[in-house]
Amino acid sequence: MKCCSWFDNSRGKKQSMTPKQAKKLSDSEFKRYFGIKRATYQHMLSILQEAYNEQHRKGGRKAKISLENKLMITLNHYREYRRQFHIAQDFGMTESAVCKAIQWVESILIIHKDFALPSKKTLWQDNELETILIDATEVPIERPKKAKTTILRQKETPYFKSTNCC
Repeated sequence: MKCCSWFDNSRGKKQSMTPKQAKKLSDSEFKRYFGIKRATYQHMLSILQEAYNEQHRKGGRKAKISLENKLMITLNHYREYRRQFHIAQDFGMTESAVCKAIQWVESILIIHKDFALPSKKTLWQDNELETILIDATEVPIERPKKAKTTILRQKETPYFKSTNCC
């Protein structure tokens, strides 16, 4: 019995979710799977589409990985903190292709005004300063005392063969 549409029990391994399967999810399931709302996902996708069109306006080779899959890979990476190797196995691609997809999506979304973080100056102006006390006194680590073992040796006397023997 299949518990989810993207889980293949015959092999016992998770397959990658396709964009078609993601569209079939309810809004709450979508949010649980990707960690963002569907509207945010669509907004990110439109930003990536604009950036892709801008980069390829003069032509060029089309991307092998769709923009939806690139975004899904990136969200999967950040949502589950999975290794790129495991994501590559799920999506049937190389680890370097996953790395490039994540870096491309990151770079596009970072420079866009809707997903850019405010500057430090703006953050400091918005926040009221609060006093926080931290007890940061050093406490020595309790370790057992080294036992001083006194080793007493008797003075060794030199052994001489007697020459008067036999």
